[in-house]
Amino acid sequence: MSIYSSLRDGIQQIVYKIINPGVVMAVKAGITPNVVTTLGLLGNIAGAALLVYAALSANSDYVLIGWAGVVIILSSIMDMVDGYMARTANMCSVFGAFYDSVLDRYCELVTLSGLAFYFMHFSYPWAAVITFLSLIGSIMVSYVRARAEGLDLECKVGFMQRPERIVVTVLGMLLTGFLDGVVPFDSIWFIIAYDVWNFEYTYSNLPTHSWYCGLALLLAPTFANALWNKGGWIQNRANTLALWCMFAQVFPLFQDASRFTTITSLYSDGFMDPSVRPTSADPTMQGVIAILALAANVICLAFIIKRSIEQKKNPYKNEIFTDQEDFKLAMARAEEA
Repeated sequence: MSIYSSLRDGIQQIVYKIINPGVVMAVKAGITPNVVTTLGLLGNIAGAALLVYAALSANSDYVLIGWAGVVIILSSIMDMVDGYMARTANMCSVFGAFYDSVLDRYCELVTLSGLAFYFMHFSYPWAAVITFLSLIGSIMVSYVRARAEGLDLECKVGFMQRPERIVVTVLGMLLTGFLDGVVPFDSIWFIIAYDVWNFEYTYSNLPTHSWYCGLALLLAPTFANALWNKGGWIQNRANTLALWCMFAQVFPLFQDASRFTTITSLYSDGFMDPSVRPTSADPTMQGVIAILALAANVICLAFIIKRSIEQKKNPYKNEIFTDQEDFKLAMARAEEA
């Protein structure tokens, strides 16, 4: 079992312990798993209705998006409660399993349709298209697995299962609705999100380069932008990257076979020895850094979408950060030059 599966199962067991007292009370009250499944669908419909209302409201209240996220995540917990209740109370049935699967699909359809409506109302077809593609992917995951089971094939693979899809979707809604004004966003947050993603790539795929081009080379322009050269990160990044590439190509053995070679723990079992190549990499830190990179970029994407909707601008065609201090400093330097 991979570290990701172990982590996922561990979180699931913690949630089961938390909901167990409520499940026991519900069973004693005569509530069935199918009733819980139905309540989950109604909750998702309420969340989608909040998204529609947020789109149609005159002041475009973003807090409503956050509350829609709260309603949807609470409703989605019902998907764990119904199955846990059925198993612990010996209420499992073929119809219950079928009913749960069908309503799960409707829950995702309703939620993503609400988001698509919100984006279309504010004339952001690109965001609506992405949402629609997510909807297609959600449906196809279920279809492929069901088809595989019908052919007696095992198809328990993949990364973004329904719980993960719900978390990513709701995380963006919560950040959009509640975080603006609480955490000041400027260029440094987007730079950090890029740095984490880039380090994840080098850490996983370039083991002898990760601490040089994956860490030091990323920190150099980041520190410069944060401390004394705000708004000039991209130029610093280009310069340091060019210098490193020239050095690494002239002295390729520096990172591969010299006394300065550093090998990440992923490949510490002999990657650089041709006779002792590892059969697989340890996915522990690989998975952790990948999750951090995904979370950081989801936060930044949510903020970009929020600002673009507020300003009624397409971020691909117009600047949406002209009021940021970093932007003003960079433009002032450009005028001086």
